Amino acid sequence: RKVRRKIGKIVNQVSRKSEFEKERIIYEYLATNNNYGHTLNSSDQSAYTIFTLSNTVCAGYGKAAQILMSNCGIHSFININDNHMWNTVELDGEYYFFDATCTSVLYELDDMYKNVSYMGLNQNKNTSSYKILYPNILPDISGEKYNYYDYYGLTLTYSDRKIDELKKIIDDCKYENLELKFTNPDEAKMGIEKNLNRLGLKYVTTIGGYCSGNHVLYLKKK
Repeated sequence: RKVRRKIGKIVNQVSRKSEFEKERIIYEYLATNNNYGHTLNSSDQSAYTIFTLSNTVCAGYGKAAQILMSNCGIHSFININDNHMWNTVELDGEYYFFDATCTSVLYELDDMYKNVSYMGLNQNKNTSSYKILYPNILPDISGEKYNYYDYYGLTLTYSDRKIDELKKIIDDCKYENLELKFTNPDEAKMGIEKNLNRLGLKYVTTIGGYCSGNHVLYLKKK
């Protein structure tokens, strides 16, 4: 009954929302109400655990996301391989990876998910973390429109000549934390580290874990 009540609240919250907004709300719910389990036992891998104890691992995130998607009218699937579980979701007739595990792994970094909604929608299907165990029975990942960083204009190419443009993006961000995707992440990280004071930053770091294939840098403002 407790689980059903929690699911019902999410269903009511997303009523009359677009598919994109539904998935954003589900993603942020999983981020702000759960922690990644550091001790592994059988209960850590259930959706029940995520709804009652706020503690789980990737299997629990994947199953809970699937339950919420299904109840909210989102077409979705569970993906598995030897090391991970995540979801495939449909948006406007195209398919994306949706990795809810990334929410709490990064939420613990610096409360960044109170500020931004990564949504796990632009995972690189060619990385080892996202090799599906049975790819022939699932739809191909073809979606591009809702890739988070592209959708919000947060994909950049770093250049020393454009440092002032980068500073404006940072200054215009109303949050203390900022994620940017760079086509040249190594060059961008070195360049930003050399210009921390000029850019008004405390530090810059590369997003790790299952999100590491996305060339994303996490910027902490002063």
